Amino acid sequence: MPVLMRYLGVPHGRRDRYFLWAVGGAFALLGVVFILLWQQLAIQNREDIHRHFRETAGMTAQRLGTDISQAMEQRFADLRFLKNQFFPSTAGVLDLSPATRSALRTFAAAHPQLLSINIQDATETDLLWSTVTQSSRPMVRPEAFTPPPCLCTPTSSSVPCIMAGASMPG
Repeated sequence: MPVLMRYLGVPHGRRDRYFLWAVGGAFALLGVVFILLWQQLAIQNREDIHRHFRETAGMTAQRLGTDISQAMEQRFADLRFLKNQFFPSTAGVLDLSPATRSALRTFAAAHPQLLSINIQDATETDLLWSTVTQSSRPMVRPEAFTPPPCLCTPTSSSVPCIMAGASMPG
């Protein structure tokens, strides 16, 4: 082995070995410092990314909330308009005068996304007025409707699962 070390030019004296250990230790220490700096940079980048996502999510939620609020306010403004047309006084009686019918048709024309405007009684069984002529037969048979699945998970067998609607036979 000493011949190979001499051939490769590797120092083989005691002093030379200490020098090699010192150089190797310096490189190892430099490697450890590099790894620690790289790790700190990675941690900072991760925190910056998380902060950016939190800020972006906050701004997006705020914008979405504002949009929803504006859409809801528009709907309430529409309902206030309709209320003032139907109940111009505090009498609480439905007034379908020709002016009101004209206002409803104008409202329907200003809102093309609405298919029709229907006014039903309080029990929602009788149609009092509509912007379109209604057919005497239903569009869909009642048998075609099924209740939604159970929306709750009972925590114990003593708590029944409440369904929205009656179960269909079969």
